[in-house]
Amino acid sequence: MNIPEIKIITTFNQLKEVKNLQSKNLKDNLSSTIKSNDGFLTASYSISFLKSITKKSPSIIAVVEGEIVGYLLASTKKLTEGNEFLKNLIMKINRKFYKSKQLSKFDFIIVAQLCVASSHRAQGIVKKMYTLFKNKYSSIYPFCLTVVDLENKRSIRAHLNVGFKIIDSIKMENSEAVIIIWEWH
Repeated sequence: MNIPEIKIITTFNQLKEVKNLQSKNLKDNLSSTIKSNDGFLTASYSISFLKSITKKSPSIIAVVEGEIVGYLLASTKKLTEGNEFLKNLIMKINRKFYKSKQLSKFDFIIVAQLCVASSHRAQGIVKKMYTLFKNKYSSIYPFCLTVVDLENKRSIRAHLNVGFKIIDSIKMENSEAVIIIWEWH
């Protein structure tokens, strides 16, 4: 087993690899068994959207032997306006409360998506990517936030294992989801 290199995404070719890994793991492209056992991705992002968020809020990738085997997409609240799915999610999230304060009043970084290739899961890659993510963003933001479909038990477990906590739930398109936060200060 090769140790993955965890780093910031820097090239357009890497974005194309991220998009390819995303497509392979989208909810609509997986069987019920795979979704239940391995998890899934809900949102599909265009290359142009990936390029725009990565330019302003660099994303993290895991690379093994020159191949991207995982990614963690970062987005600011403002950047989510470039994607209808994320824009609608943030509108719902902003109405929720955290520590008796409406989330719209906080400045936080958003985990727009997390994915690890099926061949490299359960090898600590999520924790390693989140370590670099925290190092990159914790001096700027008090916490990061993401939303996970309630049916995606694997993703919820992975996030809780890193240190996230569930703070609320929302309706996400046709399913229920949890809002989870990783507080840094």
